[in-house]
Amino acid sequence: MSTIDWFVEAGDIPESIFFPPQALTSLIATESKYAPVNVCPATNSLRKQFYSIKSPWDLSLAVRLTKSGAELAMNPNRTSINSALAANYVSLLPRKDWRAENRPIIQIFVPYVFVPGDDLRVSQYPAFQHWFGERRPGIVISGEFRAVAWPRPLAFAFEWFDLTLPLTIKRGEPLFYVSFSVAQNIDVKLRKVEKSDGVSDQQSRIGGVAAHVKNTTKIIKQESEARTQDRK
Repeated sequence: MSTIDWFVEAGDIPESIFFPPQALTSLIATESKYAPVNVCPATNSLRKQFYSIKSPWDLSLAVRLTKSGAELAMNPNRTSINSALAANYVSLLPRKDWRAENRPIIQIFVPYVFVPGDDLRVSQYPAFQHWFGERRPGIVISGEFRAVAWPRPLAFAFEWFDLTLPLTIKRGEPLFYVSFSVAQNIDVKLRKVEKSDGVSDQQSRIGGVAAHVKNTTKIIKQESEARTQDRK
């Protein structure tokens, strides 16, 4: 297991307002422990890979296009950070840096820094396992970098598609997820093949086990080990 150190490069922000990164596996504690989806090895394997980075602020933002670019506005009644301070942490990119001329991009400075003991990549993803309760007006821009070579603070980058809607973020809601993977780049090539007898046999041996037992992870592991032995 790799150890990954992290800290908050808060600067003049009180560090106490930031939440520790939350493993998605901890969400099971707030849900039914024995729900089939929570004992599914595929679901749990995915959850183990992601940590949630939560917003330290309540924010309600809007963007309006102008001749020279766009203007970013905040609703003071739904924004917790002082407007004078907000400009230091919430910014609108210049129009020349947008991917499309009618889709503004904003960034929110999120000063978490990860320092892995091994050469790992830090990847950022949208919070795809969280229900926000309302449609958001755009998409979170994902990214990936080598943390050993570039120990940088993170940022929430958001591309605005529907300018008629505000972007509302509540304190404690996930801004994005992070995951960690081996830094070595691996080229992937997809190849369509016919289904083999070996795959058919494996499917018949493990298909439907979740309907009969709870600990499907153990059974699938046993079958995987048996299949590995068969290949030798």
